[in-house]
Amino acid sequence: ITPRVQKGQVVKRAGGIGMILTNTATNGEELVADSHLLPAVAVGEKEGKLIKQYAMTSKRATVSLEILGTRVGIKPSPVVAAFSSRGPNFLSLEILKPDLLAPGVNILAAWTGDMAPSSLSSDQRRVKFNILSGTSMSCPHVSGVAALIKSRHPDWSPAAIKSALMTTAYVHDNTLKPLTDASAATPSSPYDHGAGHIDPLKAIDPGLVYDIGPQDYFEFL
Repeated sequence: ITPRVQKGQVVKRAGGIGMILTNTATNGEELVADSHLLPAVAVGEKEGKLIKQYAMTSKRATVSLEILGTRVGIKPSPVVAAFSSRGPNFLSLEILKPDLLAPGVNILAAWTGDMAPSSLSSDQRRVKFNILSGTSMSCPHVSGVAALIKSRHPDWSPAAIKSALMTTAYVHDNTLKPLTDASAATPSSPYDHGAGHIDPLKAIDPGLVYDIGPQDYFEFL
């Protein structure tokens, strides 16, 4: 209910010097970066339960938080974010939703100096870059790829561009297995990943485009 950074704010005000933030079953094992107000580490639901058990059963429980640096080549990736919109489309069941996936978790991007990285009014920090997650991060990725396709095919309609994105999307991760749903650590379904994850290079030359015009929408409605 409350933002993750606000939880850290409460811990700091209570005199805490650090925080371990564990996921609930809703977010499963997905780890989302936040600009906390105090030293903090995020862990998945499984690790969280083990840590809680250790803290409650050990009379001299200790903990240390350590920065291990940037990790690359993470497997499996990509995965379907726990917060990603899911189908079906209850208004029109015959139309598959969502349409597709795009990068939207832990995205490093430019940040306005008018607001703190945590977006909390009590946070006086100001930075030029921030790490964010959500639809607000995946949307500019898709918009950029759509602009790329439009520059290559100036005469294409929005529907044609959407078609190119969807027909060239992929549904397997870098381990060649079906995309995983981060909320449950199980294979995702079309109601989770839609047509799949966008592939900018393939979308430029999809080979086949399904176009649709205003009249088609009127007839559908």
